Amino acid sequence: MSAVYHAPGRDARQASRSSLIFVRVFIVVLCATAVGTAVWGWQLVGNVRSVARLTDTRMRTLGWATLSYVSAHDGAFPTSNEELMAFGAGPETLGTPTPAPASVEPAPWPLDRATALRGEPPQSLADCFHAIVVTWGSDRRMPPFLKPDGLPTLHGTNVEVNGWLDAARYTPPVAIQPANSH
Repeated sequence: MSAVYHAPGRDARQASRSSLIFVRVFIVVLCATAVGTAVWGWQLVGNVRSVARLTDTRMRTLGWATLSYVSAHDGAFPTSNEELMAFGAGPETLGTPTPAPASVEPAPWPLDRATALRGEPPQSLADCFHAIVVTWGSDRRMPPFLKPDGLPTLHGTNVEVNGWLDAARYTPPVAIQPANSH
């Protein structure tokens, strides 16, 4: 039998090289996983924000339609989805309350649809009722309460829109009459 001679330290260098390869592969896999998770998370957050923006637009569309209804019906609120659907989405503009509530300047709600919807296109009322749960008042003096049906919203929209409706309960918006041209 012949003995094989190994130079001293050769096994240590080979073990060190194997460890270095393992560490490098581990770091690459860890970095790839972190990047993949970050990209996935970024897309997830982006999707939630777009759903929240759409939910907010639907809530604002319902709020505007309700304000328009109140304006056209001498301060009376609708009492059902069907009643608001039959009325429609309302005009492009509303007038300020007369007199304006002392606590709010200049009006407790937006005066035009573009402001109410924050520049987003109006949604169909049917789509709005699928995304927003409306709790209707027991009589025409009580505003409805709007809340998203388990969907995300942006911060403060629910409180803001329900605030418009509550303010209309005390001082309804005035319908703007078109000027007569003679």
